[in-house]
Amino acid sequence: MLTYIQNSDSKNAVDEATRKMDSYVMKVKNLPEVEAGYMTLGDWIDIISEDIREDMREEVTKEVREEVTEAITKEVTKEVTEAVTKEVTETVTEEVTKEIIEKNMKAFIKMFQEYHDTKENAVDKLRNIFPEYADQAEEMTEKYWKN
Repeated sequence: MLTYIQNSDSKNAVDEATRKMDSYVMKVKNLPEVEAGYMTLGDWIDIISEDIREDMREEVTKEVREEVTEAITKEVTKEVTEAVTKEVTETVTEEVTKEIIEKNMKAFIKMFQEYHDTKENAVDKLRNIFPEYADQAEEMTEKYWKN
């Protein structure tokens, strides 16, 4: 009887009392309200499998999200860095070029003035020396010509 109580298996019901107990156990197991709450091994495996699937789904989703976020962050950072670097380089180059041209024009204006040239001649010479800045020649001459 102890073997039957441990396993509740009909093959362990070897005497009359144990067989009678087995029949009661079988009747209870087959009652609809008991059977609905009675978990089979398959049910147990299904529940565990679903839990594992859910855990794996969450873990994989998290890993994929992290990898995609990292990849996008790297790509966006690279593109933004390149764009900003290009824009800053262009701006700085333009500002430095403007400053150098202005200093060169100032030096030429002083030189023309030291050689007693006229303002008009200085403007014409600056236009010839700096053709891409010809429209600024008169303005620079007015700015740096000392009377």
